[in-house]
This record gives sequence, C-alpha cells and structure tokens, in this order.
Amino acid sequence: MRYSLQLVVVAFLCGTIQLVTPVQPSDSCKCPCEKRTQVAKDYHDCVKIKSVKTKGFILADKNNMFTPNQRRYTFVSTANDNHAKWQLYNSPSWDGQKSYAIRNKVLREFMYCPYYTRNTWSRFVLTWKKDITEIPKEGFWQFIPAGKAQYMMRCASTGEFLYVANEEHEQVKGTKRLYTYRHINNPPPKTSTMGPFYAVLLPSIVLLFGGTLAGPSPHCTCPCEQRVELPKDLLECVNIKSVKTRGWMNTDQNHMFTDSVKRYVYFTGFEKQRNQNQNADWRLYTKPSYKKSYAIRSRWMLEFLFAGPDSRNTFSRYVLSWKKDYLEIPESGYWQFIPAGNNQYRIRNTMSGEFLYVDNEGHWQVKGTKRLYTYRHLNQSPTNQGANADLFEVLKCVKK
Repeated sequence: MRYSLQLVVVAFLCGTIQLVTPVQPSDSCKCPCEKRTQVAKDYHDCVKIKSVKTKGFILADKNNMFTPNQRRYTFVSTANDNHAKWQLYNSPSWDGQKSYAIRNKVLREFMYCPYYTRNTWSRFVLTWKKDITEIPKEGFWQFIPAGKAQYMMRCASTGEFLYVANEEHEQVKGTKRLYTYRHINNPPPKTSTMGPFYAVLLPSIVLLFGGTLAGPSPHCTCPCEQRVELPKDLLECVNIKSVKTRGWMNTDQNHMFTDSVKRYVYFTGFEKQRNQNQNADWRLYTKPSYKKSYAIRSRWMLEFLFAGPDSRNTFSRYVLSWKKDYLEIPESGYWQFIPAGNNQYRIRNTMSGEFLYVDNEGHWQVKGTKRLYTYRHLNQSPTNQGANADLFEVLKCVKK
C-alpha cells in the first residue's frame, strides 16, 4: 500500500500545531502540496506548534547551537517555555500566501530545513541565527490539513514533512528531536512511531519584529502543479534524451542491480546511438486516475522505470527498471513531466517528489555511458553535476 507522510496542525488562538501518525493510504499520483491551505490571520502574531504524538511543543533551543553563531537546534518539549512561541509571516508573492516563514518570537530566528542531513532518510530542522532579518530559502513551510483541526507541515523547498522522532534531544532531558522525513509522501520507519501531525494554538498577541525581511523564495511553489499531459501521439513509443549528454535513456539488458528483480538504467553519451539500440525505446502509460502522471516502460525489456528504495548517498537515489513482475507498476514507478522551456522537461517521480538527473559518474558496465539518479534535494538542480543535468527532451521514436 502507498502511504502519505502527513503533518497535522490543530488551531487555537495564540495557536498550537500537533503531529499525527498517518494511517490512510495515499494515491502516489497526487501532490500533497496541492492541498496546502492558509492559516487564519489571527494566528500569525503568535502561535504554538503542538505535537499530536508527544503533546509537547516545538521550541528553539536557547542554550545549544548546531553550528556556532549560525544554526540552533529545535526540539519538542512539554515544558512551559516562551521559546515555544512563534510568528507566521506570509505574502501574496509567497505562493499566493500559502507558504509561511516561521520565526521564533523570543530569539527572532527563522525555522528552516537545512542542507544538512542526519542520514539517508531524515534531515535536521534548525533555526537560522546568522541573520535574523533573512529568511533562508529552505525557511518556507506549508500547512496541509489532516482533519480534526490538525495539519501536516511541509518544507516548501525540500517537499519533506516535519516529524517528531523517538530519539531524545540529548542536550535537554525529556525532549524529542525534530526532523523532516526524506522519503516524500511516506511515513518514517515503523520503529520511529513518528508523529507528523500538529495543532496550532494561539498564545498572547505580540508585535511583529520591525525591519525588512528578505524577499520571497523561488522555492515556495509546488512544481507538481506545473505538470502537463504529453501529446497522445508520443505515448506509444518515445526516446528520452539528456540535454546534458545528448544521449538516450537505456535499460541495461546485460547487468542487474543487486538482485534478480532490479535492472540498471543509464544514458548513452552519443546522440547517434538512438538509432542503434532498441533499449532506448519506451512506452508511456496514463489514465485519468493517474492525475497527469505516467508509467514509463521499456518496449524491449517490458520493465517499468522506478525510483528505487535504495539511496546511493544523502543526495541521490538509484533509478532502475522493475524485472520482478513485468505486469506490475511499482509504487514509485509513476512520473510527471514539468515543462522547462525549449521543448525540454524536468522529470519528477510522483512518489518521492525527486527529479531525475544524469550524473557525472559513468555506468562502468557499459563504456561511455552515465548513471541515472533522482536528486534528493527537492526543487534544486544538482549544480555540481554540470549544466542541464536534470533537463530532458521527450521525442517520438524513429524507425530503426
């Protein structure tokens, strides 16, 4: 079954937000950010964010820094502390007032989801101390209603949902660490029994800090809202071309990944190989219930392209084809096409929310080719992988 990772917020004046455990299966063809909502204006001046899991509140750690003079820990505690009070900022230019900057009332620092990852499945949540007038680009959050006046909280930049881990914040006794979960639309491991749901409660009304805040971030929008339907005459047979290498996406008919059910996929380094290799031919499947998502299947190997559960490292995930059952579309085997101009697309995995890209690393089993991954820092291009690494053309097959 497919599950959505959700962050739930309950609304009360001088508000509180609570975390909840996801129990409903989700349709991986939908984008959770499409459900984001505005929080009532009388919550903006001062709110508390309450975990449904622990009944504690999100606090900024006034005494312990993550890195000196720049980043501060956050955690969840049941203590009655003024550092649990936050302010919400939004603007019409910030995703139509549906994305919020969340600022600690006492420390005047913005909560954000930094580049730093704890491990392959979770990311630290900190406050930004370096410049209290600046909203980090990863400092915009969306509230996704989850019923019962609760919300899931989604980082607009990464697409990841906030959750309370079982791990204690060792610097403060009796508290829990706060992270975002990096497998988008999925719950944390069962051992976490994490809570992604929150309630928003109103404490006392306060005056907002004066001064000029940084402008809107380009990461506030939901890229999946820009997905399009491809022309129907393309669906029967397409070749997918890398703008970076000018080569074509192929299944590796001779080399398996780590077992008998997953196969490598790679990009050739030569444009002419399109006409020489039928492994470059793919068929696209869609129907209304897929919500402008497509299953991509090799016409030669009859296997579906999917984003594997295996992460290569903290910033990339393997992209493979599914050999176990050629009639079965893996749950991470649905893709969306986001226009990027010049008849080019970014290709987004609907389940993980991650974008396809061509790495600099060679696929060593086949000379002159490049490996294919998804990039795990959402809405961002892997700039260290060369220009146009995540741009593709989708072209009708040519006769061979």
